[in-house]
Amino acid sequence: MGATNGSDQVPSFSRSGRAMADHGVVAPGVDIFSTNLGRGYGWMSGTSAATPHVTGAVALALALRPRLSYEDLLDLLWQTAKDCSYHPEQQGAGRIDVEKMVRRLKRGTDEDRDE
Repeated sequence: MGATNGSDQVPSFSRSGRAMADHGVVAPGVDIFSTNLGRGYGWMSGTSAATPHVTGAVALALALRPRLSYEDLLDLLWQTAKDCSYHPEQQGAGRIDVEKMVRRLKRGTDEDRDE
């Protein structure tokens, strides 16, 4: 998992490489207001600042679909990610798009009810 800034640019400190291309995504991770390792709150940048965004997206997906497998979650993040116009080794599938992910899950839920 890597980071993006507010303009969906991938900063130089973000994770890159084959693992990103194979199964990575990026999330907001530049100038994130957060707890600052026991020193109160402050602005931080890094993949550690991006991680809670992905964790929250996964938690929301599981709240909507508790039986999603790891593979299904990864596929969902990949299928709904926004392309940031970087090489996959820098951005993976792109920046997570939680709104698009939720719409897809809700659409799938509605389809499940109709069956």
